[in-house]
Amino acid sequence: MESSEKDLYAKLDGILLSIRRYCHPDAPKEYVVISRDAIPCGDYSYPKVSELCKALELGVKVVTKLIVKGREVELVADPILDGRVAVFVRREPRGDLLTFSEVHEILQSLEGILGVRVTWGRPFPRGSC
Repeated sequence: MESSEKDLYAKLDGILLSIRRYCHPDAPKEYVVISRDAIPCGDYSYPKVSELCKALELGVKVVTKLIVKGREVELVADPILDGRVAVFVRREPRGDLLTFSEVHEILQSLEGILGVRVTWGRPFPRGSC
């Protein structure tokens, strides 16, 4: 992770933690992140990428649920997203605070599972303040 990227996530965590007193005690419940670019569908050697790309070629929405670093992660490929993927990172099954930095670590782990490098947009917290 680049230093500037790490600094950005640390700054976002600072904001999240500073407004915590105004938030619902278990907020945020999840983060939504959408890739900036379409996933590379030229290499089908990784099963998850193959599954996503085949669904996109058929014009079908596919949702894959995983547990990554103790959090439920939903990976969604939808033709509406023009080849991009959406990721939902949920607090569960762990119940503790989910931070921007942890979401970033989960996205990096997800890239390892997928076997492709993905450029992610900024995580958007839901169920929060």
